[in-house]
Amino acid sequence: MLDVTASFSVGTVDVTTTDNRGLSVEEVAQRAVDKILYIADEAPEPLREQAATFKDKIHEIIVYYIKHAVDQDRATVAAKLREAGFPELARNLRSL
Repeated sequence: MLDVTASFSVGTVDVTTTDNRGLSVEEVAQRAVDKILYIADEAPEPLREQAATFKDKIHEIIVYYIKHAVDQDRATVAAKLREAGFPELARNLRSL
């Protein structure tokens, strides 16, 4: 006789929705920070405070670099638009 028992867990699934827009840089950064750092409810309070401060700092750093990546991507796309003969569209993109 064969008896098989199996179980699995997918963990927590977070869903974020928006209305007529994509996620902001801050929202994406918060999702990243929440995946990178977890602060256990049962952790001692001084440790929780230190971890929360660290998490806030990591959020600031991620926001900075995502904004930098967006700016660099827009610069690249604007350059390609200018090369393709669309200088006004490139200017409009860079002004966003």
